[in-house]
Amino acid sequence: MTEFNSNQILGFSIPLQASQIPIIKSISPSIGSITGGYTVTITGTNLPIKNTTTTSIKFGTKLAKYNTTKTSNGNKIFIIVPAATIPGKVNMTITTPNGIARTFFTYILPPPTITSITESRGLIGGGYTVTIKGTNLLNSTTIMFGTNNATYNQQNSTNTSLIVTVPAAAISGSVDVTVKTLSGNAKTTFTYILPIPTITSITESRGLIGGGYTVTITGTNLLNSTTIMFGTNNATYNQQNSTNTSLIVTVPAATTIGNVDVVVSTRYGNAKTTFSYVTIDAFYPTITSITPSSGPSNGGYKVTIVGTNLIDIISIEFGNAIVTKCEPFKSGTSLIVTVPEKGNDYQGNPDPNNVDVLVITALDSASIQFTYTWFN
Repeated sequence: MTEFNSNQILGFSIPLQASQIPIIKSISPSIGSITGGYTVTITGTNLPIKNTTTTSIKFGTKLAKYNTTKTSNGNKIFIIVPAATIPGKVNMTITTPNGIARTFFTYILPPPTITSITESRGLIGGGYTVTIKGTNLLNSTTIMFGTNNATYNQQNSTNTSLIVTVPAAAISGSVDVTVKTLSGNAKTTFTYILPIPTITSITESRGLIGGGYTVTITGTNLLNSTTIMFGTNNATYNQQNSTNTSLIVTVPAATTIGNVDVVVSTRYGNAKTTFSYVTIDAFYPTITSITPSSGPSNGGYKVTIVGTNLIDIISIEFGNAIVTKCEPFKSGTSLIVTVPEKGNDYQGNPDPNNVDVLVITALDSASIQFTYTWFN
């Protein structure tokens, strides 16, 4: 079979044998960076082994050179890829006096690199943005934070800067941040953290300097606390029964009375409240007023007793008469008492009109005067 090429010699068409026409069977690799400078291997038949005035190898419009460190022959040649200005598919042509052979080569951007990330840690809830800086970042196919896909703002990102929305994570800790492109991957790290702890209350804001008792600190993000300090003293907490919003803490002993800072520290920040170390007498009951301070001798009406440490009540007495109805307040600062009928002493003699109202607690007692007036 006789084939013809388009070459004209002295105005005559010269028939060529098919065995002389260059044929490309493969190019490996068929994809590469726009930077060029690397070698590809072309296999086929009737391939030229060097550039001449009538022989050329081009990638698009760019002339390619042979890799002279490797030995080419008519079936395999080694070509240095020229640089390109933009990525994309181009014609790769081999031109000889006997014909032209064509295939395709795809230029891609170089592999990405990451030089920095504006925030190397953030809350596990995600939803905020960070900027990843590096090279060849644009047209990323995927961005992963650990196993979670992230999105980036394509409109405002560039080839050296990606504005990325961080996805949420299930647990705190460090993860790989991987930017993937057609050219390769780049990697850095990011640390998911829990929010900073907060303290909303402490069940007892004061306690004996000897310590050893427990209080409950409530708030948020308290679990996995690294230290809990009462002033300069370390406290321990019951890890088994504590939660992220509640720590059951054993108060350490102190050497002096007074207020101290209670500081709960985690890896991500601190939270603070105050606690007052006191001596035992600070828990003794006191009474500052009783309202009304007088009333009919037959009782049955209510009065309000105001004071401090009015808790753990054992009994309340109006002279020799015992109170049977009392409404204590949790704060320990007041009691609503139903006044008993005026009593008698152990000999059966009636109490005087002015009697002591005695409030007896587990620690001590306190009193104030009340006046019985008349029977209704």
